[in-house]
Amino acid sequence: FIPKPARSSSRSRGGPARDLMEFAFPSSSPFPDDAILSVRVGASRFQANASKCKVLKFPRPDAKASAVVKFDILSKIGSGHLVLKPLDRERSYTVDAGAGMKFEVGVKETEGAISQPVDASGEAAAEGDGQKSSQEYMDRHNLLPFLQGLLQVMLNEKPDDPFLFMAGHVLSDYLSEQDLADLLAKTSGKRQASAAAEEAPPAGGAGLQLENLPSNIREMHYAVRGEVDQMAQAIAKQLKEEGHNYPFSEIVPCHIGNPQAVGQTPLTFHRQIVSLMTNPELLDRELYPSDVHDRARQFSATVKCGAYSHTQGAPALRQKVADYITQRDGKGLPPADPDSLFLTNGASAGVKMVLPLLVGSPDDGVLIPVPQYPLYSALLTMNRGSAVPYYLDEDAGWAISMGEVGRAVDQFRSERPSGKLKAMVVINPGNPTGNIMSRQDMEDTIRFCHERGCVLIADEVYQHNLWSSEKQWESFRSVAMEMDVPVQIISLHSISKGYYGECGIRGGFVQLHNISTDVRDQMYKVACMEICANSVGQCMIASVMNPPGEGDASHGTYSGEAQAVLDSMQRRSKLLSERLASLPGMSCNPIEGAMYAFPRIEMPPAAVAAAEAAGKVADVFYCLELVKATGIATVPGSGFKQKPGTHHFRITFLPAEEKLPEVLDRLESFHRGFLEKYYA
Repeated sequence: FIPKPARSSSRSRGGPARDLMEFAFPSSSPFPDDAILSVRVGASRFQANASKCKVLKFPRPDAKASAVVKFDILSKIGSGHLVLKPLDRERSYTVDAGAGMKFEVGVKETEGAISQPVDASGEAAAEGDGQKSSQEYMDRHNLLPFLQGLLQVMLNEKPDDPFLFMAGHVLSDYLSEQDLADLLAKTSGKRQASAAAEEAPPAGGAGLQLENLPSNIREMHYAVRGEVDQMAQAIAKQLKEEGHNYPFSEIVPCHIGNPQAVGQTPLTFHRQIVSLMTNPELLDRELYPSDVHDRARQFSATVKCGAYSHTQGAPALRQKVADYITQRDGKGLPPADPDSLFLTNGASAGVKMVLPLLVGSPDDGVLIPVPQYPLYSALLTMNRGSAVPYYLDEDAGWAISMGEVGRAVDQFRSERPSGKLKAMVVINPGNPTGNIMSRQDMEDTIRFCHERGCVLIADEVYQHNLWSSEKQWESFRSVAMEMDVPVQIISLHSISKGYYGECGIRGGFVQLHNISTDVRDQMYKVACMEICANSVGQCMIASVMNPPGEGDASHGTYSGEAQAVLDSMQRRSKLLSERLASLPGMSCNPIEGAMYAFPRIEMPPAAVAAAEAAGKVADVFYCLELVKATGIATVPGSGFKQKPGTHHFRITFLPAEEKLPEVLDRLESFHRGFLEKYYA
């Protein structure tokens, strides 16, 4: 905002004319909708909502008085008192407040300085609190980026510039002499680096440089394709060269749920459908069983593989998916509406479509389970929302505790008093944890979301990967309808997992439950930016959700192939979790669903120290050493987030059944050697 003198005057109840001060808001104002500016002049107080006015006017203080503006603008700036005093100069400064946000401090016949810290009520801190509470206050309001911005401006100005008073006053209020010296050194270094960059010629004339990228992009991380994956790819290249020194001949990709990459064979029926859809001249040659040709003709009548479809997906294919949901949830519940469906390029594309409807600023919070699939935290960062982590209870089989969820919400609200809880993510079966939620946990989650008015995002992509004989999987849609609770649910599914494992074809769906049509229209607008999902993926999701039934020509072959995959996965899930749980210094819950184990490592203190010396998190260090020694690629637990003080890694059971025992032998040998080395 820019304080400047008004050119008009005002009379109050027939009193003398008084000069006014104006605060004019630029058109690119960064203020959130609920920003309030309050001005005090003596005993008078004036307030304005930044989103509802462009100019805030208040009486100009005389030479002996001062006007105090309390501003609650951006959480990255915090709260303080801006003291206005008469000046002769007209200046304006742009201050970088961090996280890609900038605001303008204008000085025209006034100068600003932030006074001592204020408490939550807006009153000044008591005398003597000063340095004792300044660091706590800075941490609470995240003022450091603001102070660094002020110092940067101060360093760029001439020593006699009056703005030095403002910067110096602020810094002396908040920082000790040592803190100020440290900040000065850091900021001076940034200034020198910035000056050198300005003097250097453009790199090839390119305007896109790492330092110019938006901070939300640079801060986004996706651990599944992170450092260990990159090292595995580099080693794979070296393995093709003669004379390499690795004691293995290939990388075993146990870090990603990618079944066909490690040998799983595609199911014949669905691939035959795709064959005919992508080669329509084969439709009338009767190359495959009759039910394959019948379905391919049916699909071809509604979508052409080389043409765009309806943005939500071809209507007939959406009807097929709706039929599946209706049959799956059963029990006399209302049928699924095909208009509530968006066919997508996999479940990840569905999440990318949904989150922009929910978040747009750090005050928009989304509860995510920890451990979590890193897509959620990455996309929340990219969309400038706030991840609100709630910890799953490892000792209770990765169950949800509503007390823990409440703690997470309370912490979010204490950190962001104006924050709004928009949604809660649940992953069932769990990734990376491999658990299946109990009916009680599902009901508690549904009630919580309904009572708090937040959307329940149900990631259910592993609904056909069920290995526990003691737990029954149910969809959140079916449980909510049986409870008769009108909670809003957005559910996700994909063809990448299950027993079909068609990761590369990219097909999935988003289903909206109790979401109004006007909101659906806005989601349609978002979806339009990609025109539609790929047509092959649309056909595949419709086919996978509706396999051949009894009496169909392909039923016998299909059932045999599908059951063989499921039986093998069940055996491998049991083998993996039991072998990991048997290792010293490692614990592992049984794999109830999905494709992963998430074992916990009791990390030797010497290994933690070695990791710190290498500049690595301890579980990243472990996984890097594992891939270098064995060729087994895993994902460090820190990439999924985890309870502080614990160390995990995610590993799939997907290597071919005949190879998995040997893979686990290599892992066991490495692990025992790792413990021996760092406990020595």
